[in-house]
Amino acid sequence: MAATVQSEIKTKYIFKAILFCIVFTGLFVVLSLAKKFVPGNFERLTHGIIGTLAAFLTTVLFLKFDRKRFSDIGLAFKPNTIVKFFAGVVVGIIIMV
Repeated sequence: MAATVQSEIKTKYIFKAILFCIVFTGLFVVLSLAKKFVPGNFERLTHGIIGTLAAFLTTVLFLKFDRKRFSDIGLAFKPNTIVKFFAGVVVGIIIMV
């Protein structure tokens, strides 16, 4: 009996993971239609921003579906979050260059 319950739980999480990938890809494709309005020089930057937005929106959708908040999954804004964000952007730019 316990094995059956665990199997059902594993199946549920596998299904949710696959669904997450499908929803992310769908959002990414839809949002990518906006790239044609951006000059070619900024296509890669736009691609990265669109990917980030698609991932964020997909996460928000799944959290709303599960009736959870970001803090429930360990994501919380702290006073130094913005500073760390921009530090990460600078490090990313340095790595890219």
